[in-house]
Amino acid sequence: MREDVIDFLKSLLEGRLQGSEWHEWLQVNDPYLRENLSPGSFLRLKFHPLAEAKSILEEKEVAFDASDSLEWLDIDSRSGRCRYCGEQLDHNKAGWTWYPKGCFRLMV
Repeated sequence: MREDVIDFLKSLLEGRLQGSEWHEWLQVNDPYLRENLSPGSFLRLKFHPLAEAKSILEEKEVAFDASDSLEWLDIDSRSGRCRYCGEQLDHNKAGWTWYPKGCFRLMV
């Protein structure tokens, strides 16, 4: 695996990035990741980036100091924050949720 990918995943785990950088990086590196990771690893990285980045770095024996500052990037986050921008989600009394920056898209 390329050294720049390892460095980026380490920065991600250590919380030294903005969340938007993750999404931009993933889009740019999608072809490389699809070719060099197993399908399962690629999907886990896409939807559970912190857990899969940790797994990849541990496999490569790369030391890191994990932070939970980007925990909201994971699809199963319970932080109440948008997984695209990290902003707090808004809720009304009827139970509706909306995203302050309009970055959530319903996928049908």
